[in-house]
Amino acid sequence: MSAEDTTSFDDYMHKRSACLKDDVQSSYDCINSIDVQIVEKAITKLNRGKACGPDDLSAEHLFYAHPLLIVHLKKLFQLILTHGFVPDSFGVGLSVPLIKDKTGNINSIDNYRAITLSPVISKLFEIVILSICGDVLDTDLLQFGFKNNTGCTDAIFMLKCTLEYFINSGSSVYIASLDISKAFDRVNHYKLYSSLLSAGVPVVVVDVISNWYSKMFFMVKWNNRLSVQFAVGSGVRQGSCLSPSVFNVFINFFIVQLRHKQTGCHISSLYVGCLLYADDILLLSPTVAGLQEMLDVCSDSARSLSLSFNVNKSHCIVIGKMHSYVIQPMYLDSQCIEWTNSIKYLGVYLQSGKTVKFDINPCKRAFYIACNSIFMHGADINELALLSLQESYSLSILMYAAPALAFTSKQIQELNACWNSVIRRLFGYNKHESVKAVLLGLGRLNVRHLIMQRKLKFYKSLYLSNNSLLYNIFCMRLMLYSDSDTMLQTVFDKTGDAMQVIRSMFCAYCDS
Repeated sequence: MSAEDTTSFDDYMHKRSACLKDDVQSSYDCINSIDVQIVEKAITKLNRGKACGPDDLSAEHLFYAHPLLIVHLKKLFQLILTHGFVPDSFGVGLSVPLIKDKTGNINSIDNYRAITLSPVISKLFEIVILSICGDVLDTDLLQFGFKNNTGCTDAIFMLKCTLEYFINSGSSVYIASLDISKAFDRVNHYKLYSSLLSAGVPVVVVDVISNWYSKMFFMVKWNNRLSVQFAVGSGVRQGSCLSPSVFNVFINFFIVQLRHKQTGCHISSLYVGCLLYADDILLLSPTVAGLQEMLDVCSDSARSLSLSFNVNKSHCIVIGKMHSYVIQPMYLDSQCIEWTNSIKYLGVYLQSGKTVKFDINPCKRAFYIACNSIFMHGADINELALLSLQESYSLSILMYAAPALAFTSKQIQELNACWNSVIRRLFGYNKHESVKAVLLGLGRLNVRHLIMQRKLKFYKSLYLSNNSLLYNIFCMRLMLYSDSDTMLQTVFDKTGDAMQVIRSMFCAYCDS
């Protein structure tokens, strides 16, 4: 054990001893809270139709088993928490490497990601832990990753609203996009346990996780061959239902430290200086000095968590009237970060400029790749089946995060032209023939009205969101832009069905 691990272990044991004094009753309650109903509900949450784990058991085996099995599983899970000991088989994982980018270099290790198959009983136990500890595993509202009813579109919407707020006030926003090197694989276990204790996770649960992580062994499957087992001494468990939540608690330290400094962008009294989606960190500051201070905070926080940043994949960008000025270099952990004209955040490309602009060209390229692949492999499929496939796989690429983005009229026309080209190819239309009648006859919308429809659904989800930060930002946007944004008006239109309004608008468009 290294000196750093020894220090982390001592800190964890000290914190555990302090928590144990006041945690006897909560630990007892945690064990007894596992009943038949919780286990039965957990089984229904298992994803069916998935590959079996190393134990050759699938979710279907539990779902269709005799009801008496639930009683035995309940007793097993109670004993695990009581003794702080999990079966050795719980720690075994089967990793299968998959290519990230098929158009990239398939000989590069960085172009692969591993999916890991775990024993189904261990997954069930993780769901049970989440059900009894879900409240204390909740993290900051600025963390959008791995949360129910929250996703990439919400984070992108928050980014766009923040930028528009400052730009319309005559200010600029200085942004830093930070990349943590192998964040999920380099989590220090003892620091993770300390984070869980600080969050209020009962000691008995942390003890089980500690025992579990001490038994992490993996095998790699490649061309139907298995490697020898090897131990893993850091990182969160791959293929685990519990790992996303515990990782959020671990990485939440960045937001806590930045909030304490209160440096960065604010909208009224709301702090929006840092946006996190899992390990993707975006810093927003109205000043260059403020951005540098935030970078220093992140450097110190990374050192505290035994993490490191990849400066080659970290970039800075300016949005607003100062975008054309030469700005002094930014430093992250004594290393220089480059200023760029574009950054990629959660799959969208934000461009530097006087206003908020998103580059749609990468999206169009990915769209055409998906379209051509479907056409190539679907030569013998009828037109309606091909249309359904194109809508499911290709159109979804074109519409990714569309409700949260700020498209220009020209960009909407380009996206519409992309989809129209698919309709023409499907039904044998010439290049310059209109497909309005085809879409109307099939009961489909064009891209412009599809964006309106999705934006309407998205706005309604924001209005009903449990995330108070998202709700407040949406309400501010409602007050500022309701006159210019038709969809904001439609959300609160009580005179009829809003979806019917959009379809009526499309019919009127076709008639014209």
